[in-house]
Amino acid sequence: MSAHVLARRYLPYFIVKKELSLIAFCIFTITANCQDIIAEAMKVKALEDSAVEAYQNKEWSTVVSLYTEIDHISNQYLNNNMIIAASDSYRELGKLTQHEEVYQFGLSKYGQKVMQEGFGTDVYTIVENPPAPKDGFESFKQYTENEILFPESSLANGVKGYVFLQFIVNRDGSIDGVHVVKGINPECDKEAIRLLTNGPTWSPGTQRGNTVYMMQIQSIEFNSKRYKKRIKKEGR
Repeated sequence: MSAHVLARRYLPYFIVKKELSLIAFCIFTITANCQDIIAEAMKVKALEDSAVEAYQNKEWSTVVSLYTEIDHISNQYLNNNMIIAASDSYRELGKLTQHEEVYQFGLSKYGQKVMQEGFGTDVYTIVENPPAPKDGFESFKQYTENEILFPESSLANGVKGYVFLQFIVNRDGSIDGVHVVKGINPECDKEAIRLLTNGPTWSPGTQRGNTVYMMQIQSIEFNSKRYKKRIKKEGR
């Protein structure tokens, strides 16, 4: 049931109970949205399971069809194994342009090491011991504040906010597949990627005592007011 249907059904009750209306409406809306997301995720999981079976049976056209269906829902649902399966299937079908396009998408999202390991590689989103910068997150924050090169136009416009980056921490602690999931503007987004890519090394995540590939999200703060104070203090 959608959030809008729930709202229409229960709105008269909310109006009678004014003191509860806003809280109740928010709860119902959030619950309904969560139900929609869960239903969508379950549908994608079923499609993925079918694609894996088709890939193992070398049913290349079926894999491509299922990949396309998931992509139409949202490419955020495309995990590394689904991308590799589709890329391999396009190659087997002789569709080399599509093969290369899908493989390049995989590189941009998961990086070279994950893609080179091929089908069946696990990339975790939750582990017992998550990855972290080797000197800790406080030190990483200090690094970004000291090394940031604030884009001039953003500085002039008083930009304040965060760029959220998604990336893979490989089993050796190197990072790859850095891309923006929520940005500020192209200039700040580019600088955030530079800071993360050129920044301190990371300790890999571990699961049951083994180092693993881990998908990580890290925010980079842009605060023009703070930056101006710092450069003034430094005499720049």
